[in-house]
Amino acid sequence: MIRHIIKSVWYRKKTNALIASELFVAFLVLFGLLSTLIYFKVTFHRTLGFDYSDTWVVQIDRGGEWRPEMASTIKQLILACRGMDQVTACEPLAMVPYGGSTWTSTITTRTGERSAIHNSVGDGIADMMNIHLVSGRWFGPEDDRDDWTPVIINQRVAEAVFGDENPLGQFLDHLDKEDERKRTVVGVFDDFRQHGEFSAPTDVVFMRYPLLESSEGALRNFVVKIKPDTTAAFEPELVTQLQKFAPGWQFFVEPLDQMRSEKHKEVLIPLSILGVVAGFLLLMVALGILGVLWQNVTQRRQELGLKRALGASKSDVRWQIVLELMVLTGFAVIAGSFVAVQVPITGLFGFVDGFVFAWGLLAAATVLFLLTFLCTLYPSWLSTRIRPAEALHYD
Repeated sequence: MIRHIIKSVWYRKKTNALIASELFVAFLVLFGLLSTLIYFKVTFHRTLGFDYSDTWVVQIDRGGEWRPEMASTIKQLILACRGMDQVTACEPLAMVPYGGSTWTSTITTRTGERSAIHNSVGDGIADMMNIHLVSGRWFGPEDDRDDWTPVIINQRVAEAVFGDENPLGQFLDHLDKEDERKRTVVGVFDDFRQHGEFSAPTDVVFMRYPLLESSEGALRNFVVKIKPDTTAAFEPELVTQLQKFAPGWQFFVEPLDQMRSEKHKEVLIPLSILGVVAGFLLLMVALGILGVLWQNVTQRRQELGLKRALGASKSDVRWQIVLELMVLTGFAVIAGSFVAVQVPITGLFGFVDGFVFAWGLLAAATVLFLLTFLCTLYPSWLSTRIRPAEALHYD
Protein backbone atom coordinates (compact mmCIF):
# COMPACT_ATOMS: atom_id res chain seq x y z
CA MET A 1 0.00 0.00 0.00
CA ILE A 2 2.73 2.47 1.01
CA ARG A 3 4.76 1.57 -2.09
CA HIS A 4 1.72 2.28 -4.23
CA ILE A 5 1.19 5.64 -2.49
CA ILE A 6 4.84 6.64 -3.02
CA LYS A 7 4.64 5.71 -6.69
CA SER A 8 1.47 7.77 -7.05
CA VAL A 9 3.20 10.75 -5.38
CA TRP A 10 6.26 10.38 -7.62
CA TYR A 11 4.10 10.16 -10.74
CA ARG A 12 2.79 13.68 -9.98
CA LYS A 13 6.13 15.02 -8.79
CA LYS A 14 5.78 18.42 -10.44
CA THR A 15 2.51 19.21 -8.72
CA ASN A 16 3.59 17.60 -5.47
CA ALA A 17 6.90 19.47 -5.45
CA LEU A 18 4.99 22.73 -4.96
CA ILE A 19 3.02 21.27 -2.06
CA ALA A 20 6.16 19.77 -0.51
CA SER A 21 8.01 23.09 -0.69
CA GLU A 22 5.11 24.86 1.04
CA LEU A 23 5.07 22.19 3.72
CA PHE A 24 8.85 22.48 4.13
CA VAL A 25 8.63 26.23 4.75
CA ALA A 26 5.63 25.76 7.04
CA PHE A 27 7.56 23.20 9.10
CA LEU A 28 10.52 25.54 9.58
CA VAL A 29 8.20 28.39 10.61
CA LEU A 30 6.43 26.11 13.06
CA PHE A 31 9.72 24.84 14.45
CA GLY A 32 11.00 28.37 15.04
CA LEU A 33 7.78 29.60 16.64
CA LEU A 34 7.07 26.53 18.78
CA SER A 35 10.69 26.21 19.92
CA THR A 36 10.56 29.81 21.09
CA LEU A 37 7.28 29.22 22.93
CA ILE A 38 8.63 26.06 24.58
CA TYR A 39 11.80 27.87 25.61
CA PHE A 40 9.86 30.74 27.20
CA LYS A 41 7.48 28.34 28.94
CA VAL A 42 10.35 26.32 30.42
CA THR A 43 12.32 29.43 31.36
CA PHE A 44 9.32 31.15 32.93
CA HIS A 45 8.87 28.33 35.44
CA ARG A 46 12.51 28.21 36.52
CA THR A 47 13.59 29.64 39.85
CA LEU A 48 13.44 33.44 39.74
CA GLY A 49 15.56 33.82 42.85
CA PHE A 50 13.86 36.81 44.48
CA ASP A 51 10.51 38.16 45.65
CA TYR A 52 9.20 41.23 43.84
CA SER A 53 5.97 41.69 45.81
CA ASP A 54 5.42 44.90 47.84
CA THR A 55 8.73 46.28 46.61
CA TRP A 56 9.28 49.72 45.16
CA VAL A 57 12.31 50.95 43.24
CA VAL A 58 13.59 54.46 43.98
CA GLN A 59 15.68 55.87 41.15
CA ILE A 60 18.03 58.76 41.91
CA ASP A 61 18.87 61.57 39.51
CA ARG A 62 21.67 63.57 41.11
CA GLY A 63 21.96 65.96 38.19
CA GLY A 64 25.77 65.83 38.14
CA GLU A 65 28.86 63.71 38.51
CA TRP A 66 29.39 61.52 41.54
CA ARG A 67 31.39 63.03 44.37
CA PRO A 68 32.67 61.10 47.40
CA GLU A 69 30.69 63.25 49.84
CA MET A 70 27.48 62.04 48.19
CA ALA A 71 27.92 58.69 49.96
CA SER A 72 26.87 60.38 53.19
CA THR A 73 23.68 61.61 51.53
CA ILE A 74 22.90 58.12 50.20
CA LYS A 75 23.25 56.75 53.73
CA GLN A 76 20.90 59.42 55.11
CA LEU A 77 18.31 58.67 52.42
CA ILE A 78 18.24 54.93 53.15
CA LEU A 79 18.15 55.46 56.93
CA ALA A 80 15.29 57.92 56.48
CA CYS A 81 13.32 55.36 54.45
CA ARG A 82 13.85 52.72 57.12
CA GLY A 83 12.36 55.07 59.70
CA MET A 84 9.04 55.50 57.87
CA ASP A 85 6.00 53.69 59.24
CA GLN A 86 4.98 52.26 55.85
CA VAL A 87 8.46 50.85 55.15
CA THR A 88 9.67 47.50 56.49
CA ALA A 89 13.10 47.48 54.79
CA CYS A 90 15.26 49.58 52.50
CA GLU A 91 18.50 48.47 50.84
CA PRO A 92 20.93 49.66 48.14
CA LEU A 93 20.72 47.76 44.86
CA ALA A 94 22.76 49.01 41.93
CA MET A 95 21.02 47.02 39.18
CA VAL A 96 17.34 46.50 39.92
CA PRO A 97 15.32 43.59 38.51
CA TYR A 98 13.36 44.29 35.31
CA GLY A 99 15.21 47.60 34.97
CA GLY A 100 17.03 46.78 31.75
CA SER A 101 20.46 47.87 33.02
CA THR A 102 23.24 45.30 33.15
CA TRP A 103 26.76 45.46 34.50
CA THR A 104 28.82 42.52 33.24
CA SER A 105 32.31 41.53 34.24
CA THR A 106 34.61 38.73 33.17
CA ILE A 107 35.29 35.77 35.43
CA THR A 108 37.74 32.94 34.89
CA THR A 109 36.21 29.47 34.94
CA ARG A 110 37.67 26.01 34.46
CA THR A 111 36.80 26.15 30.78
CA GLY A 112 37.89 29.71 30.10
CA GLU A 113 36.68 33.25 30.60
CA ARG A 114 33.01 34.20 30.42
CA SER A 115 30.78 37.09 31.41
CA ALA A 116 28.88 37.33 34.67
CA ILE A 117 26.31 39.85 35.83
CA HIS A 118 27.80 42.04 38.52
CA ASN A 119 25.63 43.80 41.10
CA SER A 120 26.28 45.86 44.23
CA VAL A 121 23.82 45.14 47.04
CA GLY A 122 23.13 46.07 50.64
CA ASP A 123 23.68 43.84 53.64
CA GLY A 124 19.97 43.18 54.17
CA ILE A 125 18.93 42.55 50.56
CA ALA A 126 18.71 38.78 51.03
CA ASP A 127 16.11 38.99 53.79
CA MET A 128 14.28 41.82 52.07
CA MET A 129 13.89 40.12 48.69
CA ASN A 130 13.91 36.53 49.92
CA ILE A 131 17.13 35.52 48.15
CA HIS A 132 17.90 31.94 49.15
CA LEU A 133 21.40 31.48 50.54
CA VAL A 134 22.64 27.96 49.80
CA SER A 135 25.84 28.04 51.84
CA GLY A 136 28.11 30.47 53.65
CA ARG A 137 26.88 33.82 54.90
CA TRP A 138 25.60 37.15 53.65
CA PHE A 139 27.40 40.47 53.83
CA GLY A 140 27.65 42.11 57.24
CA PRO A 141 29.56 44.58 59.43
CA GLU A 142 32.46 42.11 59.64
CA ASP A 143 33.21 43.00 56.01
CA ASP A 144 34.07 46.63 56.89
CA ARG A 145 37.72 46.05 56.01
CA ASP A 146 40.00 47.63 53.45
CA ASP A 147 42.23 44.62 52.81
CA TRP A 148 39.74 42.39 51.00
CA THR A 149 36.56 42.37 48.94
CA PRO A 150 33.88 39.79 49.82
CA VAL A 151 31.66 38.43 47.04
CA ILE A 152 28.63 36.17 47.00
CA ILE A 153 28.06 34.04 43.90
CA ASN A 154 25.20 32.00 42.54
CA GLN A 155 25.43 28.24 42.11
CA ARG A 156 26.16 28.50 38.37
CA VAL A 157 29.35 30.44 39.10
CA ALA A 158 30.29 28.07 41.93
CA GLU A 159 29.98 25.04 39.65
CA ALA A 160 31.73 26.69 36.70
CA VAL A 161 34.67 28.07 38.67
CA PHE A 162 35.18 25.60 41.52
CA GLY A 163 33.48 22.43 40.33
CA ASP A 164 32.98 20.01 43.23
CA GLU A 165 35.25 22.00 45.53
CA ASN A 166 33.88 24.13 48.35
CA PRO A 167 33.92 27.72 47.04
CA LEU A 168 33.77 29.37 50.47
CA GLY A 169 36.98 31.20 51.30
CA GLN A 170 38.37 30.81 47.79
CA PHE A 171 39.28 33.61 45.42
CA LEU A 172 37.21 34.57 42.40
CA ASP A 173 39.48 35.53 39.53
CA HIS A 174 38.43 38.17 38.82
CA LEU A 175 36.02 40.95 38.08
CA ASP A 176 38.03 44.13 38.05
CA LYS A 177 41.57 43.88 36.75
CA GLU A 178 42.32 47.37 38.11
CA ASP A 179 41.53 46.25 41.68
CA GLU A 180 44.42 44.43 43.32
CA ARG A 181 42.29 43.17 46.22
CA LYS A 182 41.30 39.55 45.86
CA ARG A 183 37.61 38.75 45.62
CA THR A 184 36.89 36.24 48.36
CA VAL A 185 33.76 34.10 48.20
CA VAL A 186 31.83 34.25 51.48
CA GLY A 187 28.50 32.80 50.32
CA VAL A 188 26.60 31.02 47.58
CA PHE A 189 22.97 31.78 46.70
CA ASP A 190 20.46 29.98 44.51
CA ASP A 191 19.85 32.45 41.69
CA PHE A 192 18.93 36.04 40.86
CA ARG A 193 17.45 36.34 37.37
CA GLN A 194 17.73 40.08 37.16
CA HIS A 195 15.98 40.43 33.80
CA GLY A 196 12.93 38.44 34.85
CA GLU A 197 11.12 35.21 34.20
CA PHE A 198 11.76 35.16 30.45
CA SER A 199 15.52 35.56 30.80
CA ALA A 200 17.90 32.63 30.79
CA PRO A 201 19.74 31.72 33.99
CA THR A 202 23.18 33.26 33.98
CA ASP A 203 26.25 33.79 36.15
CA VAL A 204 25.68 36.32 38.93
CA VAL A 205 28.16 37.86 41.36
CA PHE A 206 27.10 40.13 44.21
CA MET A 207 29.45 42.78 45.55
CA ARG A 208 28.83 44.62 48.80
CA TYR A 209 27.62 48.23 48.93
CA PRO A 210 28.20 49.23 52.55
CA LEU A 211 26.41 52.21 54.06
CA LEU A 212 29.61 54.01 54.89
CA GLU A 213 30.56 57.59 54.23
CA SER A 214 33.61 56.22 52.43
CA SER A 215 31.49 54.07 50.08
CA GLU A 216 32.68 54.18 46.50
CA GLY A 217 30.43 53.99 43.48
CA ALA A 218 27.64 56.11 42.08
CA LEU A 219 24.55 54.36 43.44
CA ARG A 220 21.50 55.28 41.36
CA ASN A 221 18.87 52.97 42.81
CA PHE A 222 17.68 51.48 46.06
CA VAL A 223 14.70 49.29 46.83
CA VAL A 224 12.04 49.77 49.48
CA LYS A 225 9.90 47.03 51.01
CA ILE A 226 6.52 48.44 51.97
CA LYS A 227 3.71 47.08 54.09
CA PRO A 228 1.10 45.10 52.10
CA ASP A 229 -1.70 47.61 52.79
CA THR A 230 0.31 50.59 51.48
CA THR A 231 -1.27 52.31 48.46
CA ALA A 232 0.17 54.40 45.65
CA ALA A 233 -0.73 57.52 47.64
CA PHE A 234 2.45 56.93 49.65
CA GLU A 235 4.69 57.56 46.61
CA PRO A 236 4.58 61.40 46.68
CA GLU A 237 5.02 61.35 50.45
CA LEU A 238 8.10 59.17 50.06
CA VAL A 239 9.59 61.49 47.43
CA THR A 240 8.90 64.54 49.61
CA GLN A 241 10.67 62.99 52.58
CA LEU A 242 13.69 62.05 50.46
CA GLN A 243 14.04 65.52 48.97
CA LYS A 244 14.42 66.96 52.45
CA PHE A 245 17.82 65.25 52.62
CA ALA A 246 18.81 65.99 49.02
CA PRO A 247 16.96 69.10 47.78
CA GLY A 248 18.83 69.23 44.48
CA TRP A 249 18.19 65.61 43.58
CA GLN A 250 15.20 64.09 41.83
CA PHE A 251 13.58 60.81 42.81
CA PHE A 252 11.38 58.52 40.74
CA VAL A 253 9.42 55.73 42.40
CA GLU A 254 8.06 52.68 40.55
CA PRO A 255 6.60 49.46 41.96
CA LEU A 256 8.64 46.41 41.02
CA ASP A 257 5.57 44.43 39.97
CA GLN A 258 4.72 47.22 37.51
CA MET A 259 8.24 47.05 36.08
CA ARG A 260 7.75 43.29 35.81
CA SER A 261 4.56 43.74 33.77
CA GLU A 262 6.28 46.16 31.41
CA LYS A 263 9.21 43.76 30.99
CA HIS A 264 6.82 40.94 30.14
CA LYS A 265 5.16 43.11 27.49
CA GLU A 266 8.54 43.61 25.82
CA VAL A 267 8.66 39.86 25.26
CA LEU A 268 5.00 38.97 24.77
CA ILE A 269 4.05 41.71 22.29
CA PRO A 270 6.73 40.82 19.66
CA LEU A 271 6.01 37.14 20.27
CA SER A 272 2.29 37.74 19.68
CA ILE A 273 3.04 39.62 16.47
CA LEU A 274 5.27 36.77 15.32
CA GLY A 275 2.50 34.30 16.17
CA VAL A 276 -0.05 36.26 14.13
CA VAL A 277 2.29 36.44 11.13
CA ALA A 278 3.03 32.72 11.42
CA GLY A 279 -0.69 32.01 11.72
CA PHE A 280 -1.45 33.90 8.51
CA LEU A 281 1.38 32.08 6.75
CA LEU A 282 0.03 28.70 7.85
CA LEU A 283 -3.46 29.74 6.78
CA MET A 284 -2.14 30.63 3.32
CA VAL A 285 -0.33 27.28 3.15
CA ALA A 286 -3.49 25.45 4.19
CA LEU A 287 -5.60 27.25 1.60
CA GLY A 288 -2.99 26.57 -1.06
CA ILE A 289 -2.87 22.86 -0.23
CA LEU A 290 -6.66 22.69 -0.15
CA GLY A 291 -6.90 24.33 -3.57
CA VAL A 292 -4.25 22.07 -5.12
CA LEU A 293 -5.86 18.93 -3.70
CA TRP A 294 -9.29 20.02 -4.87
CA GLN A 295 -7.94 20.58 -8.39
CA ASN A 296 -6.01 17.31 -8.17
CA VAL A 297 -9.13 15.33 -7.34
CA THR A 298 -11.03 17.01 -10.15
CA GLN A 299 -8.30 16.15 -12.66
CA ARG A 300 -8.14 12.54 -11.45
CA ARG A 301 -11.83 11.77 -11.78
CA GLN A 302 -11.18 9.09 -14.43
CA GLU A 303 -8.44 7.43 -12.35
CA LEU A 304 -10.43 7.46 -9.14
CA GLY A 305 -13.63 6.37 -10.89
CA LEU A 306 -11.76 3.48 -12.52
CA LYS A 307 -10.52 2.35 -9.11
CA ARG A 308 -14.09 2.30 -7.92
CA ALA A 309 -15.11 0.32 -11.01
CA LEU A 310 -12.35 -2.25 -10.25
CA GLY A 311 -13.74 -2.81 -6.75
CA ALA A 312 -12.09 -0.18 -4.55
CA SER A 313 -14.34 1.08 -1.79
CA LYS A 314 -15.04 4.70 -0.96
CA SER A 315 -12.80 4.33 2.07
CA ASP A 316 -9.92 3.05 -0.09
CA VAL A 317 -10.16 6.03 -2.42
CA ARG A 318 -10.49 8.46 0.44
CA TRP A 319 -7.47 7.11 2.31
CA GLN A 320 -5.38 7.23 -0.86
CA ILE A 321 -5.87 11.01 -1.03
CA VAL A 322 -5.12 11.37 2.68
CA LEU A 323 -2.03 9.15 2.67
CA GLU A 324 -0.54 10.80 -0.39
CA LEU A 325 -0.49 14.13 1.43
CA MET A 326 0.77 12.47 4.62
CA VAL A 327 3.70 11.05 2.63
CA LEU A 328 4.47 14.52 1.24
CA THR A 329 4.27 15.92 4.77
CA GLY A 330 6.67 13.24 5.97
CA PHE A 331 9.18 14.18 3.26
CA ALA A 332 8.87 17.86 4.23
CA VAL A 333 9.36 17.05 7.93
CA ILE A 334 12.47 14.96 7.20
CA ALA A 335 13.98 17.67 5.00
CA GLY A 336 13.06 20.37 7.52
CA SER A 337 14.59 18.36 10.35
CA PHE A 338 17.91 18.18 8.50
CA VAL A 339 17.88 21.97 8.33
CA ALA A 340 16.64 22.43 11.91
CA VAL A 341 19.28 20.14 13.36
CA GLN A 342 21.91 22.67 12.29
CA VAL A 343 20.60 25.10 14.93
CA PRO A 344 21.88 23.31 18.05
CA ILE A 345 24.98 22.07 16.19
CA THR A 346 26.08 25.52 15.06
CA GLY A 347 24.79 27.29 18.19
CA LEU A 348 23.07 29.85 15.97
CA PHE A 349 20.38 30.35 18.60
CA GLY A 350 21.90 29.76 22.00
CA PHE A 351 18.58 29.16 23.74
CA VAL A 352 17.79 26.08 21.60
CA ASP A 353 19.24 23.35 23.78
CA GLY A 354 18.59 19.63 23.36
CA PHE A 355 15.32 19.69 25.30
CA VAL A 356 13.87 22.67 23.43
CA PHE A 357 15.09 21.29 20.09
CA ALA A 358 13.51 17.86 20.59
CA TRP A 359 10.17 19.19 21.75
CA GLY A 360 10.21 21.90 19.07
CA LEU A 361 10.65 19.28 16.33
CA LEU A 362 7.97 17.04 17.80
CA ALA A 363 5.49 19.89 18.23
CA ALA A 364 6.14 21.27 14.72
CA ALA A 365 5.73 17.84 13.10
CA THR A 366 2.53 17.16 15.08
CA VAL A 367 0.95 20.49 14.15
CA LEU A 368 1.95 20.14 10.49
CA PHE A 369 0.55 16.60 10.18
CA LEU A 370 -2.66 17.76 11.86
CA LEU A 371 -2.90 20.75 9.53
CA THR A 372 -2.40 18.66 6.40
CA PHE A 373 -4.86 16.04 7.62
CA LEU A 374 -7.52 18.73 8.04
CA CYS A 375 -6.72 19.98 4.54
CA THR A 376 -7.47 16.53 3.10
CA LEU A 377 -10.90 16.14 4.68
CA TYR A 378 -12.94 17.90 2.01
CA PRO A 379 -10.94 16.81 -1.10
CA SER A 380 -10.88 13.20 0.12
CA TRP A 381 -14.63 13.32 0.75
CA LEU A 382 -15.07 14.81 -2.71
CA SER A 383 -13.17 11.86 -4.19
CA THR A 384 -15.75 9.45 -2.73
CA ARG A 385 -18.52 11.21 -4.67
CA ILE A 386 -17.03 10.07 -7.99
CA ARG A 387 -19.14 7.22 -9.38
CA PRO A 388 -17.57 4.32 -11.30
CA ALA A 389 -19.77 5.15 -14.30
CA GLU A 390 -18.03 8.53 -14.67
CA ALA A 391 -14.73 6.80 -15.45
CA LEU A 392 -16.36 4.71 -18.21
CA HIS A 393 -17.88 7.80 -19.85
CA TYR A 394 -15.00 10.19 -19.19
CA ASP A 395 -13.97 12.35 -22.19
